[in-house]
Amino acid sequence: MKRSARLLKLLGLELSREREQARQLADAQRNLNERRLRLGELEGYLGDYKRQFNAVTGVPVPAVRVQADRAFLNRLSGIITQQSQAVVEAEQRVVARRDDWLQARHRVEALRKAVERLDREQAASARKQEQAVTDEAAQRTFKRH
Repeated sequence: MKRSARLLKLLGLELSREREQARQLADAQRNLNERRLRLGELEGYLGDYKRQFNAVTGVPVPAVRVQADRAFLNRLSGIITQQSQAVVEAEQRVVARRDDWLQARHRVEALRKAVERLDREQAASARKQEQAVTDEAAQRTFKRH
């Protein structure tokens, strides 16, 4: 198998890897966006519930209800903390997937350049060989006359 054919085969494999890395990056980014959206929703709920809780401070409310509301707000705050951590982890996955994709992209570009260089070298070699054949034919014709 010629060197150029081997490089083209390798380029095809690297292109497949790069596409897979790009797909994984897109999945990680989508996951991050979903987690951020969910976090925003949770923070919005918490703000709404706090406003409702604070709005009833001038109105007599049974102590059991106040305790239940506080417990609910504490649970919601805990869930927000967990979701915030999930966002951080999703951000880290996006960075890792982006790094993986960039590495694959660089390998593809390096192989493309190598294939192009080899093609140029082979074309130059073919031109030299053709010129040598033409020169030799011209010399034979010249020697006959």
